[in-house]
Amino acid sequence: MDAWRRTLLADNGPALGREAAATTTADCLPTKAFLDVVDGRTTWRDREMMERHLKSCWHCVDHFCRILEVVHLLRGTQPLTESEAAPFYAQFDVAPPKPSGWRRLIGKA
Repeated sequence: MDAWRRTLLADNGPALGREAAATTTADCLPTKAFLDVVDGRTTWRDREMMERHLKSCWHCVDHFCRILEVVHLLRGTQPLTESEAAPFYAQFDVAPPKPSGWRRLIGKA
């Protein structure tokens, strides 16, 4: 690459993503470590350790960014209603979850 252009990432994004995903190291962090940071369940020490690793590992940068994208998409969604979920329960041959004890006791809230 000898010059920056506006379409550089759009033109080369898939190839860059494949390259980053293929370059894993022994120091790469597990997915749980990234999820702990996103959900705020990690210590400052562990977060700083992860940030140091991210400075030198394109694989983990790619992995962390993908997790952040999914979390961003999922946080804006609403759960399916019982009637919307029913076809999926039937398709996967799974029983719908039972309401919690409190909901059975007082009815739907």
